[in-house]
Amino acid sequence: MLLAGIWCADKPAPWQPPSAMTDHALPWLPERAPVATLVKKRQDGVMARSTNTQFAVAVHVLVILSIAPEGHTVSSEELSKSANVNPVYVRRVLGPMRNAGLVRSRSGANGGWELVVDPAQITLEKVWLLLQGDEPVLGLHGPDPTCVTGRSVQKSLVSIDRRVADAVATALGHFTVQEIAQGVPEAALLLAGTRL
Repeated sequence: MLLAGIWCADKPAPWQPPSAMTDHALPWLPERAPVATLVKKRQDGVMARSTNTQFAVAVHVLVILSIAPEGHTVSSEELSKSANVNPVYVRRVLGPMRNAGLVRSRSGANGGWELVVDPAQITLEKVWLLLQGDEPVLGLHGPDPTCVTGRSVQKSLVSIDRRVADAVATALGHFTVQEIAQGVPEAALLLAGTRL
């Protein structure tokens, strides 16, 4: 059951998609699915953690902006269509990128977004850190403050979380937006303006 954008673990989904579903036809998803908050129960009974998609969407739209012709802006609507998210979500994700000087937006009839930094200079680590900040990577919870075990476990997990976050950032530092764009097989079509 979908309540406030979250699948309830104890109730079955109202409808299961057919196995022969195509990528572009997903009638079982709400029109504007709350991308970052879908949670469902796995078959083994363990709750799957909700997934924050801001990083993946940011990389996706930065790649599009990196291969757009120079001086060409790409609208939030075009970016959202490619990323399969709401235009508001695209603007929310690009806000920190704009604040960091990686992109700029123009309003008006020919408005949209454009990249203002060489994509070879934008590491995925920078994108990750702009969006993730100091937020926990492991989805830490707040235990009962009166529980000695809870406080001890929380302290250990916070320490582990920082190490994991540092390792993720370090690994992402080895990749740039340009390298990701070069791995997009349709990049030549995108550059030619065939489709976004």
